[in-house]
Amino acid sequence: MPTTRRDVDGLFAELATPDLVWYSGMVRALDGDAYRGREGVERFAVDTRENWAELRNIAEEFRDLGDRVLVLGRLRGRGKSSGVPVDQPYISIFDFRGDRICRMRVYYDRAEGLRAAGLSE
Repeated sequence: MPTTRRDVDGLFAELATPDLVWYSGMVRALDGDAYRGREGVERFAVDTRENWAELRNIAEEFRDLGDRVLVLGRLRGRGKSSGVPVDQPYISIFDFRGDRICRMRVYYDRAEGLRAAGLSE
């Protein structure tokens, strides 16, 4: 998860298409919206710094699905104002156009994430 300007620069220089669409699990859970393009990812970075004292994305398993990659992992962190710790499993699906990521989808419900990837338990 990019949280600094350098992270955002690297993401778009090396990994993502300019029209990247990122369905963050947190935003999807609130209003179903997505972060779009560089401006959206920069907004995500600001939102993260404003709301989290610490937040780590720990990828535990990768599965090659052809033009997609499934990542099983955990988010660990602590809320900035509440101090509440978070340890949340997730599934991310990275869709590729050529060799670059064009869409990222994050699911906090394992079954929902696997269904979205066309898989089952």
